[in-house]
Amino acid sequence: MPEQVFLTRFRYSLLTASALAGLCASSGWAQATADPAPVASSSTAVAEQGIAEIVVVAQRRSENLQDVPISITAIGADALEDRGISRLTQIDGLSANVKILPTVGYTTYAPISIRGSMTLNPSGYWEPTVGLYVDGIYVPKHLGANFNLPNIERVEVLKGPQGTLYGRNTLAGAINIITKKPTGEFSGMMELGYGKYDDKNARFYLNTPQFGPLSFSIGGFLQARDGFYDVPGTNNPGVTLAPASDELNKVNHRALRVAARLEATENFTIDYAYDFSKSRTVGNNPKLTFIATGANNPVAIFDPNSTAYNGIPLYQYLQPGKRTRDIFVNGAIRNDPISENTETNAHSLTMALDLGGPTLKSISSYRKLYWGNAIDLDGTPIPFFGTSQDLYYKNYSQEFQISGTTGSLTYVAGLYYFKDSGYTDADLQINYPGFLFSQQATYGYGTRAYAAYAQLDWEATERLTITGGLRYNKEKKRGDRVEQNYVGGFVDYANNTVVDGTFLVGEAYGAGLEVKDSWKALTPTVIVKYDISDSANVYAKYARGFKSGGINGEAPDPTQFAIAFDPETVDSFEIGSKFAAFDRRLRVNLSAFWNEHKDMQLSVFDPSTGAATSSVVRNAGKARIRGLEMEFQALPMDWLRISGTAGYLDTKYKQFIDGGIDVKDDRTFVYAPKFTASLSGDFRLAQGDWGELHYQIDYLHTDAFFIYPYSKSVDPNLGTNSNLSKVEESNRIDMRVIVSDMPLGGSKADLTLWMRNVLNENKQQSTTPLGPAFGNLTVSTYTDPRTFGATLRFNF
Repeated sequence: MPEQVFLTRFRYSLLTASALAGLCASSGWAQATADPAPVASSSTAVAEQGIAEIVVVAQRRSENLQDVPISITAIGADALEDRGISRLTQIDGLSANVKILPTVGYTTYAPISIRGSMTLNPSGYWEPTVGLYVDGIYVPKHLGANFNLPNIERVEVLKGPQGTLYGRNTLAGAINIITKKPTGEFSGMMELGYGKYDDKNARFYLNTPQFGPLSFSIGGFLQARDGFYDVPGTNNPGVTLAPASDELNKVNHRALRVAARLEATENFTIDYAYDFSKSRTVGNNPKLTFIATGANNPVAIFDPNSTAYNGIPLYQYLQPGKRTRDIFVNGAIRNDPISENTETNAHSLTMALDLGGPTLKSISSYRKLYWGNAIDLDGTPIPFFGTSQDLYYKNYSQEFQISGTTGSLTYVAGLYYFKDSGYTDADLQINYPGFLFSQQATYGYGTRAYAAYAQLDWEATERLTITGGLRYNKEKKRGDRVEQNYVGGFVDYANNTVVDGTFLVGEAYGAGLEVKDSWKALTPTVIVKYDISDSANVYAKYARGFKSGGINGEAPDPTQFAIAFDPETVDSFEIGSKFAAFDRRLRVNLSAFWNEHKDMQLSVFDPSTGAATSSVVRNAGKARIRGLEMEFQALPMDWLRISGTAGYLDTKYKQFIDGGIDVKDDRTFVYAPKFTASLSGDFRLAQGDWGELHYQIDYLHTDAFFIYPYSKSVDPNLGTNSNLSKVEESNRIDMRVIVSDMPLGGSKADLTLWMRNVLNENKQQSTTPLGPAFGNLTVSTYTDPRTFGATLRFNF
């Protein structure tokens, strides 16, 4: 997009924000202040105080958001509760240049893209580009990471590399979920909700009175909802197999968090937390939206008019275009029901000792994850292509940290150790007439990582602060794999077996074959911040981030499996400004960045494998990503609060080696829409002894973007064209009517009437082309339909 076009759009977004100010206003971002007392509803901001200060821990210590010299969004408890947000994907669009959307076949996977950088492949041996943290503790895998937490205090979205303080796999940024801590005073909340599609949910949070030095809290979440889509019965052409599921996108979530705080002495505190999350869902299985066509086209194996037609009548179930109520699927492998199941158990222990100057911390964690899914990947009732995966994973981490202030110096330093191990059972099954191919693969992976880091802030003058930081990282990784292939025969669904299958390859990766590799990295940070006044500052930042290397768990042969891929790195340059005006009734944060990516980890074709459809992970790319971001909050009148964001991305590959050829000009970036924007509002309609009545609205815009880095130029009937993975421009509106602070005995209650996707936007949300070997068969999922309901919350 030419720069002048972007600037026009940027101005237009600001004008739109002003024009809508009289109609809508923000439900409020994070309202946390230095006061530890519970925060009132964000809609009750006091005009004389202006917009409340926001306290974050982005630099591993409590600071006012406006004083932190990085691009960061903080979404507070009130904004989360008003919107009914309890899962990570629900914050999509609320921060500039951040996308979090489910992909084909996955509902508990959280693919996070910040500033156009993400890891698309969810397999266990890949590492994310965005670090996910709960109370500063690293959550390594984003499979199963779209979990529920019943007591979130705020969510902090840190943009750009966070390689010094947060370390590995924060190449694009980090998301830190902060939970509420036990207060020692009896208080709590109970919430009940009901919505369309028989959506039943309940949530509670309870603080117990203090028992001597001990305080406890407990929170829980339950949700059960019918599916958004129906699966038609067996009266379909060419189908004799009954569908294994009658609904899709059906959910059942449970979550529990128990926390304890021991104030052992006046300056020694111990915090323990246990998190449990369990989901049993019928996943967002896709529908068939494209197949290759052409009378003499060798790729058009599903086109009955083609000489290459293989006799499988998938074409009868093409459903291009918009979302439909019915989706024609059968089941996954062996016609197993379509499903996605997750269970997480996590423990954390944080000990803090205040020595009157420095503070010492020990942060320990253990996390165990099971994740599994089963998908009908052809999106038809014909049992052609099914897959299933089961992942078993656990990790342990230990961090020792020291922080404090002495004179003009503020410091934080630490030592970090991380260990994980896991394995994945991955099966796929392809049924041709009279021919079956079945693959069963198990691959394992493990990591040991060590790090030492330090960051120092020096107040050179009253207004000038210089920050320097450095982290040393060392990682060791291993991988192993066993594979079995069957060819021929057919599937006996009744007995769950392959009949007359020919054993083609067994244990192809050898008995006990294991691959190991290790890497080292230095990730510095340098920041210069200048306070123009007490309410305005500018800053410049340089930071390096890296994403860990790994083992090719899904490589097509032992030779390729033995070739590890190295870490991916980025050098990031950022300038920004943060300022407040009109007695803190207006707050605006601006940033511009330029990122240089090297050794990009890309899944590419390697001709040395000898297989035309195989791909491996290689450090095959370089790229430049630059962009602009703006976020604002305004309180123009006592009864009106507005906020908004705008983000722009300009992406360019500088190298993309695929099949031994540099195709940098013929590939697309993934999850990198050029322009994103949001506008939110809170309009106080009435106020009295009975409470307050508010109308709230959110508008979220996302430009079109691509899911996979495929060719821009190839004929989509002959090869995998990027447009087959293109997601349309999206404009979504959500709204709520809230009656808050209604007196109820000695307590208060809030009633919310909500509607999501008000205009019933019907757009493609994710899409997966399977490539020319599978007739360019493409399956897609769509935005959720319009839903509405009511939530009643009791606060005590």
